[in-house]
Amino acid sequence: LWLKHVGQASIQHVVTRWANMPEHACEKQLRNVKASVHHLRLEAVPGRAWSSLREQAASLALALDVDSDHISVAGLRTIAERLGNLRGDAASDGFWDWMAESALTDLSVEPSPITRLQALVATFAQVTGPESLEPDLSIAGGMAYLSLLRVPGASRSWGILFQTVVFRNVLRGLSPLRLETTRRRAQALAPDEVADGPELQQDLAKRPVASLSSALELLQVLVQFLRATSVDEYPELTALAMAELAALVSFPTEGSVSRIAAEGLGAVVAGAQDPKKARSTISAVLRATLMPLVMAQDKAATSLASVPKHLQESRTAALGLVRGIVRGRLDILLAAHAGSRQKKGKPAEEHSDGEEAGHGRSDNRIGDKHKQPASGADDPLLALLQLMCVLVPDRAEWRIACADAIISVLTDIVAGRRESAAKPQECTAFVETFLDFVERLMQSERVGSRVFAVDVLVAALDNTAALTTIESVEERACLDIRLFEGLLVRCSDAFPSVRGRALAAAAAALVSISGYEHGKQLLRSAFSEGMLGHVHLDLVELFRAAATDEKAHSRRAALSFFEACLRVLRTALGFDQHFVDEHFPCELLLLLECDESVMVRKALISSSTLLLQLCPSSQAFALWRRLVLPLALDVEKSVAERALQELEAVIVVPLLRLGPESVELPPVLTDMAYDDLEYLRRAIRNFLLQSQATAVSPMLKSLAVLVKSFIRELPPAAWPPAAWLLLEECIAKCRAEDSHGLAELVLQAWSFFDGGEAGIPSRPLQRVSRLGVQILNVLGHVISGLASSKACHLARSLCGRLAAFALPADEVRTALRVVEQLHHGVAACRAQVEAWRDATQKTLESMLLTYVRKGEATGALDTCIFMLGELGLEEDGEVVVSARIVSALQSICAGDVDLSNCTSRLRGHAIAALGKICLRRDALAKQSIELFVCHLSSKEPFVIRNNSLVILGDLCVRYTSVVDRFLPAISDLLRDPNELLRKQVALMLSSLLAESYVKFRGPLLFRFVYALSETSTAVRHIIECTCKEILHRQHPAVFTSSFVDVVCMLNGWTGHPAYQGAAGNEAFSLCSEPGRRAVIYRFLLSLLTVGQKFQVCSQMVTSFLAAFTEVEGRGRVRLPQHLQGQGGQTLSDILILLACKEMRVCFSSKLASQAGEEEVPTQGAVADPEVETARGALSGMLRKVICENVAPVLVQLKRVMEAERSTFIGPLQHCLCEILFEFKEELADVLGGDKELAGEVAFDMHKRARAQTVDKSKQEKGKQGQFGRCMKMRKSLGGAMKRAAEAATDNEASRVAVDSGLPQDAMEEDTFEDAPASDTETYEPTSRDDKPVATRRVTRSMMRVEPAVVSPPMGLASAAERSARKARRLR
Repeated sequence: LWLKHVGQASIQHVVTRWANMPEHACEKQLRNVKASVHHLRLEAVPGRAWSSLREQAASLALALDVDSDHISVAGLRTIAERLGNLRGDAASDGFWDWMAESALTDLSVEPSPITRLQALVATFAQVTGPESLEPDLSIAGGMAYLSLLRVPGASRSWGILFQTVVFRNVLRGLSPLRLETTRRRAQALAPDEVADGPELQQDLAKRPVASLSSALELLQVLVQFLRATSVDEYPELTALAMAELAALVSFPTEGSVSRIAAEGLGAVVAGAQDPKKARSTISAVLRATLMPLVMAQDKAATSLASVPKHLQESRTAALGLVRGIVRGRLDILLAAHAGSRQKKGKPAEEHSDGEEAGHGRSDNRIGDKHKQPASGADDPLLALLQLMCVLVPDRAEWRIACADAIISVLTDIVAGRRESAAKPQECTAFVETFLDFVERLMQSERVGSRVFAVDVLVAALDNTAALTTIESVEERACLDIRLFEGLLVRCSDAFPSVRGRALAAAAAALVSISGYEHGKQLLRSAFSEGMLGHVHLDLVELFRAAATDEKAHSRRAALSFFEACLRVLRTALGFDQHFVDEHFPCELLLLLECDESVMVRKALISSSTLLLQLCPSSQAFALWRRLVLPLALDVEKSVAERALQELEAVIVVPLLRLGPESVELPPVLTDMAYDDLEYLRRAIRNFLLQSQATAVSPMLKSLAVLVKSFIRELPPAAWPPAAWLLLEECIAKCRAEDSHGLAELVLQAWSFFDGGEAGIPSRPLQRVSRLGVQILNVLGHVISGLASSKACHLARSLCGRLAAFALPADEVRTALRVVEQLHHGVAACRAQVEAWRDATQKTLESMLLTYVRKGEATGALDTCIFMLGELGLEEDGEVVVSARIVSALQSICAGDVDLSNCTSRLRGHAIAALGKICLRRDALAKQSIELFVCHLSSKEPFVIRNNSLVILGDLCVRYTSVVDRFLPAISDLLRDPNELLRKQVALMLSSLLAESYVKFRGPLLFRFVYALSETSTAVRHIIECTCKEILHRQHPAVFTSSFVDVVCMLNGWTGHPAYQGAAGNEAFSLCSEPGRRAVIYRFLLSLLTVGQKFQVCSQMVTSFLAAFTEVEGRGRVRLPQHLQGQGGQTLSDILILLACKEMRVCFSSKLASQAGEEEVPTQGAVADPEVETARGALSGMLRKVICENVAPVLVQLKRVMEAERSTFIGPLQHCLCEILFEFKEELADVLGGDKELAGEVAFDMHKRARAQTVDKSKQEKGKQGQFGRCMKMRKSLGGAMKRAAEAATDNEASRVAVDSGLPQDAMEEDTFEDAPASDTETYEPTSRDDKPVATRRVTRSMMRVEPAVVSPPMGLASAAERSARKARRLR
């Protein structure tokens, strides 16, 4: 009855629930596991397999003799799945009881039977061992083994279950997921197995590789196992798993591998329950993720152009792991940090020996020598961040990524503590401790460390709000100011990469501080008072120092700093234009207007445009025109395109937006100077070419509207010349039909200008006349669009004005061109123009002859002569200008006309007109060339000399051979007192040299080099640009071959037979001006490469200095007696050049191999074998040259100077020290076995090193020994020459004393015998084999002797002389 009542469905449901009850489910799970294990045939596993497994636990290869042919991948996966599903105490207990039973059914077969568990472990060992030829089977066995370890209750049989060799074999199944070589796979094993490296590598190379999907499944099973296991109980398993997971994080084949491996490491950390063990585990995990975090696990990758993908993926996974540890175990990490801080110093209440608080010695003081730093285990997170700062590769992308990772971890620490709202000062203390380390890192000796410290501060500046635990703007402001102060210190770093990055970061800091109200208040007070925090804030000096830096990156950073300051001052703080000009003058941009770096010029364009937008003033407009318009003509295409883009935005676009009634141009086009107009003309021409004339038609329409408004509303004097210039260029590029509509408008403008000009008051009308030239130029382009009647009327008007000489000289040339166009283009005007020509020829000839014969000037004679010159340039100029006119012009030029009204202005016009005629008549040019040269005399007025110079330049282009012999007379003007004339000749010669019309050799070379020391900045700039950008590029060796000749010429010395550069150039001697000579030397050396400098040094030694020694078959050059003479100055310059720091690269193989590099070598990058080989070869070559060519000459010259008691013995000794510094360890060998001389040179090196230690100990930046510090003593070129010039006066007094008959030996005896005995010391320099090479007793008084004294120092005399002096003292 009950069954009928409940129904069949309910009965089935009850039966199902009964079957799924826990005890029945456990029986089912256990039954399934037993069935799967039965397929492994554990009863067939021999008993000796287990004993062999235990005996071979430390071996890599297992010989267990277990048959595994019947085992399949599917069967092992089924076992793994069913073991993983085994849950419940009943099932697990039943499983372990069953596994503890014997595996054999017949006990008589084996004397010592094994259990099923032992047989199962042995089977897994056989399947996963290295002998397995099926990788997928090995991976499936590993998955089953991990599932077995995961079964509840495994701990009671752990001694049998966990076998190290089996677990390692399981981990080897993950090797397909590692992106590494066989060598790295071998090194990833335990240390005791690395000894078998070669055999293991061969084994791993032969072993088949499993599929990536199978290995990835094994990795996931391993991670699941770690999540379900308490790592506190199994340290060995944890260590092995962590090592393999760390390798997968470092070298993953794909991003998912590193991510899953990082999850496994996170599971290891999460499974650590004991605080002490958890701290140790966290330390190990953080240490394992260190190299992936800095992307330095693959050293070879740091030499690539960008970060490889696998390094980025491993960094992402490692960073996620560290941030997860910080979020989950922050309490343990901060407790470790607090404990480490307590260990650094005693608490106030803990004092030994009953000391009271405040009276004992504090161990936590800054700078305490007894302070013990905390270890990484005490504060693992801080140690991780510090090691990241130290180990990051010195590459930009690596540094930025590492800095971002560090700041991400710091923000997570602060955010975690902020959420917990408990002891926020712990996080603040952690951040402050790390920032203290960063500040110390900024003072590191490694350049890369200082650069990275700056990068960290930059990243911190972007996250200051997230790095403060308390929501307080004051705390954020304090942090911002602290970071900004640290950046300002590095802005004056010795290395350009550091100071450039620091300045750019300081600019970002200003923007960051101005992002909130409290920061704005701090900046307002800082700009007003000049102090920000504890540092002096001087924006002008910061920008000036960076803008004049020698490195392009620093100058580029200066422009970034300028833009940031401009935005902060104007936009964020709201200061007015007057305040900006007062505290940050915009004229500072002029320091970079001719920069040689492309990126600096491009940045300068952007900075100028930003200044124009934020500070729209007349000063900003003028500055933009001066900086941007010339760059539109830059030789670098990218710079010119950038300038044209800004020109379009600033000029073209506003011009197209003008309304129909507008009379105002864009403000940047108002009040333009003549130079600005010329640059605008060329810039807009390039813009129209680049735009392919698409902008011509719209611009013509806008300009036509402007011209109509000018005619209607403005007088001609108020018409802007820029509008007519733009109109001229647009009409020149447009189609003929587009310009026809403008012809009437332009003619109307000319008529209004020509007719209304009389009503214009005051015609110093230079601007008005130039406006007339521009209108006539436009009119010349639209003549074809005029009607015949109007064209004839225009021709009649212009011919009449020309015949009456009523036009200014500026308009005459353009008017003549328009008349010529009317003559050729309009048939109705030809007769009228030809009649005007005939009449004009007669009029001009009559006026000129009347003036020459009778001295009567009728009309505007200067305009008449100017018109003659212009007519002489035309094709039929010979017809218009007759021979009588030419004779009259020659008479006026020569000054034969003795009249009071023959002014220099009139003669200047005559010379210009005669020169123009000569350009068309070669016979006349050859006849008149000497006339022009004679007028270069200093007795002539400036206008005469200037016009003659210009004519000679044009004639040189037309008739080069005629003018070439007069180049010495032309170049002689480079020393003329008139600055404008020097500038003119510099421009002319530069133009001729650039086009190769003249050769850069002989007197022209020496005089051009002389002009490098020009006192005028403008002239010097022209000469420097010509030498650097033109001459040096055309002939790279031109200054190398003539360097020694230049030295002799600048000193005016002709005593050396091989170098006669001073002959004929005596007037260009700078013998009495060492400062100007130093400027020339420094500039020339900056152009030379390392090889060229070495060649120059070789010439100085083997050709110049060798002549002062004994030469076979001929006499030697006599040594100069005094420093003041020309020969003495020349010899002094040569010795100073050899010893100056600019020449240091010639004698250092390391510096020579690094010369030309903008950045310092990458720290941590793998050394290129080819570079190392080349460096070794270069070092050997340098040593050979020094030993065979340089050192013998200097040693022989030293002996000659000693014999003659020369004044130059001191500079020569200093020169020896500097040249032989790189060979200080082998001085005796380099000097040909002269141990005494080697000892003297080593002593001088030691003395300079000791002086450097005393004088510059606070400024020392590197760990250098005594010889290393000696390099800091290397004097610059200018300073050395200045000191040599000052010593010349003191040397003169010594020379007088010698000439007066004072015994030299007496002077030496007084010098050495007056010193007290206590002031002596013994110095014993050593050779390479650490044996004394010379012992010398020296007195302190010797060190006070100046190098330029009459007598040589004591140690430089021969041994015989010293013995004689000692005998005399004894007597």
